[in-house]
Amino acid sequence: LTYGELGHGIREAVTIPTRIASLARTRIMQVAAGENYSLFLTSEGEVLSCGSNVCGQLGVGDLQDRLQPAAVTGFADRRVVELSAGKAHSAAVDEADALWSWGCNGPGFPGNTLGLGQMTRTRRPALAASLAPQRVRHVSAGDDFTLAVTAAGELFVCGNGDRGRLGLGSWESKDTFTLVTALAGITVISASAGRTHSV
Repeated sequence: LTYGELGHGIREAVTIPTRIASLARTRIMQVAAGENYSLFLTSEGEVLSCGSNVCGQLGVGDLQDRLQPAAVTGFADRRVVELSAGKAHSAAVDEADALWSWGCNGPGFPGNTLGLGQMTRTRRPALAASLAPQRVRHVSAGDDFTLAVTAAGELFVCGNGDRGRLGLGSWESKDTFTLVTALAGITVISASAGRTHSV
């Protein structure tokens, strides 16, 4: 059985590509698959989510799973232009180049995956104030850490620093977004967060 991450309104597995009926009249611009949940970005800049919600990673204000895509609100009336799904947290960039995150670190994760300081869980999108006044152009959510690329071509990171995945020259974890100084003088245009490493 699934958690509803396929968006078809059922928990059974689906073995061939199948259109999501509830999205048939919605133009989808981007999708992101996390661990047992899914995110959808519409042409109107709205975010939808479905699947497992044990940590609030769906961003719908509660901890109930969703079998069909449900609307994610709380972006200060701004259009979302990019999103990313991690293991148990989600992140999005809005039209004003601000970063939002929601969900939780998960059990036993050091550092703050959300980049929100001591706030380790939120069931709705929260503005990542530690990145202000940076203009974020790209975000990637890993298992238990997050990467953000700014308009200035700099890379900021937060979350679990185990095995050096944050690129800070140590295994130190970070509760707020921190600049990767090793890339000084290099223009970063994209970054991708895996389970325990970054590219």
